Amino acid sequence: MKHRALFVLLVVFFVSCASKQDPIDRLRSLCDDIEQGANDYSEEDWSALLEEYLDISQELKEYKYSAQEEREIGKLKAKCAYNFAINYGREKVKSVAFQLIGATESLSELDVESVVDDFLGSFFIDETEN
Repeated sequence: MKHRALFVLLVVFFVSCASKQDPIDRLRSLCDDIEQGANDYSEEDWSALLEEYLDISQELKEYKYSAQEEREIGKLKAKCAYNFAINYGREKVKSVAFQLIGATESLSELDVESVVDDFLGSFFIDETEN
């Protein structure tokens, strides 16, 4: 019976240690995936990757880590954040730039002077109407 209790304790110990390392391994894998496939991801892919990153971050909060593990987690988070900013951010900036180009083209098609005159004219009372 003693051996059985010891065996159960060892299994619980190893399972708990393995689960503590799992989020770190998932974060490392996510960082590698982001680096390797950054040019091929769609906006939906980036959203899914961001969601996975947030899930991993939540899971990391469930455990106590040593200073060395915390440094490793910090490096991996910084690496992910950098890749999100450079790659996903670039796509967002491109999207906004194209929207601005479209807005500029649309404005150039309008008779801006008459639009501004009409807008400003709505704030003034015509004295001849009295």
